[in-house]
Amino acid sequence: MKFHRYKHGAPRSGGATSPAQALASDEVSRHRVRLVQIGRARDELAITRFSALPRLLSAGDLVVVNDAATLPASLGGRTARGDMFELRLSAPIDGNRLRGVLLGPGDHRTRTEHRVPPPALAIGDVVELGAIHAKVVALAGRRIELVARESGDAL
Repeated sequence: MKFHRYKHGAPRSGGATSPAQALASDEVSRHRVRLVQIGRARDELAITRFSALPRLLSAGDLVVVNDAATLPASLGGRTARGDMFELRLSAPIDGNRLRGVLLGPGDHRTRTEHRVPPPALAIGDVVELGAIHAKVVALAGRRIELVARESGDAL
């Protein structure tokens, strides 16, 4: 049996003119998707294009899909109302901008399917991520873009 996993590359805004358009353009584009192929027989690892998936599959193979597109970076957060949430970063911090996926209360050890939905947020809301204060500038489902007040070493 082979195991296959794909991972979406770091989001890119392309020709977007607003934060909302940038988030919308981050949807998975097949030409940017990478496929990690693990050959079980010899414990081989190869990275190829997602478009190669059909020719790699055989009857009985298992496909594991990670569509969260998050980095190994998890920040606990709190809304102005005191509601808790988790922010999983989906791209490296860019200046004072954070992009990620919102999850309900918990942390990386809490199974995603056991989570309640994240609290409702709106553009303009300010949230706390530890000692960081950030304003919501774009939302698309659970995807969010925040601009932090802090920058540099403080961020």
